Amino acid sequence: MLEPMIVETPPSQSNGSTDGSTPAASPAPSAGVGMTRWRSSVIAGFWTWFASLLAYALVTYLSWIPYYQVPSRSGPPPARLPSLLELWHQWDTNWYVIIATSGYEWAPTQAPAFYPLYPGLIRVLNPLLPGDALLAALTISAISALAALILLHRLALDVFGETAGADARRAIFYLMAFPSAFYLIAGYTESLFIALSVASLYFMRHQRWWWAGGIAAFATATRATGVMLAFVFAFEYLRQTGVFRDPKRLAGIRWDAGAICLVPVGILSYAAFCWHKFGDPLIFVKAQEHWGRSGFAPPWESLARTVAEMVRADTLLSHGAHHIMNLSAALGALLLVVLAVFGPWKLGEDNLYLAVFSFLMVLLPLSSPLTTSYPLGSMVRFVLPCLSAVFVLAKMGRNVHFDRAFVPIAAMAQGVLLLAFLHDQFVA
Repeated sequence: MLEPMIVETPPSQSNGSTDGSTPAASPAPSAGVGMTRWRSSVIAGFWTWFASLLAYALVTYLSWIPYYQVPSRSGPPPARLPSLLELWHQWDTNWYVIIATSGYEWAPTQAPAFYPLYPGLIRVLNPLLPGDALLAALTISAISALAALILLHRLALDVFGETAGADARRAIFYLMAFPSAFYLIAGYTESLFIALSVASLYFMRHQRWWWAGGIAAFATATRATGVMLAFVFAFEYLRQTGVFRDPKRLAGIRWDAGAICLVPVGILSYAAFCWHKFGDPLIFVKAQEHWGRSGFAPPWESLARTVAEMVRADTLLSHGAHHIMNLSAALGALLLVVLAVFGPWKLGEDNLYLAVFSFLMVLLPLSSPLTTSYPLGSMVRFVLPCLSAVFVLAKMGRNVHFDRAFVPIAAMAQGVLLLAFLHDQFVA
């Protein structure tokens, strides 16, 4: 029997068609039913987000205890409570704030490496808030993190089933417990990109192809990896139309497949802007060379170079710890993607597109390593959008022993990395 299209219901609830034709569309749910379906996601997402904000505020407040009367790279202790916020003004956040306030022309050989949507939102919000652009950056990240958690919980209920609320709650909790999850709140693009990606993937699942393509366009204006949503779109569209089971159905593809053309609009618009501003539509690609990324390489070369750097290191502490952390993040994410497809925690055929998306999120940074002594630099941050990995962990967390081990280990590791970040140490 040919696989039917899914219409406004999770794949597990869609109805088959014995004659190979696409079943009639189910009536759209009423507004009341739609609100009921989202209510649990809003509640779970909000409380996970709120608890995380409190935890980050507490760590920020206590972050000077280890440096009491000891010099710190972040400067002297904050004199006032509001100045604690400046501890989050680190690394890439500086560039997003500069671009938002001074434009790309401030550093034309470096700044174009940072995609425009996030700094553009900072520029829009900054006049509406007190203080400087840092507050606007952190506000956008916090709001995006809340949206990401709500959307991820809703998607998890589709994946696990409406009655699997514990699994869905565990998925968003595990995401916020992950060692590099504080980047979802920091002045980085992580939370905005994840929120846009999850929204696009959710609409793909429910055959809202134009919505999926349009939202993906914003993702491609946020980060380069957003382009991978085009491949995921094509995969899921062909799967839902049954082309993988019967290639003859390729001739029956509808006009809404054209929504895939919306996906690269964000990055193409940025290229047009760069052409107008700098006379070079690819200057944002060339700017990556300043940050140590030049061209592509087979992913196994990145892994081999990292292992070689670890062997050459005098100690596994300090620099070696960075290698171990990033290598573990890459290999761990790949393993969880495999487990999403095979084995006791697999997510099923309807969720293969999530595994494809997660695999591509790891493959792109693996194939574009740094030319420095840290080939996999920032990998522990780049794996955050690996949604299928989060869902597999959530299923593994049904085992109470795994849950009791994963949560404290991940949370304590995040606390250490956050402390390092707040004191101007490079983490990812």
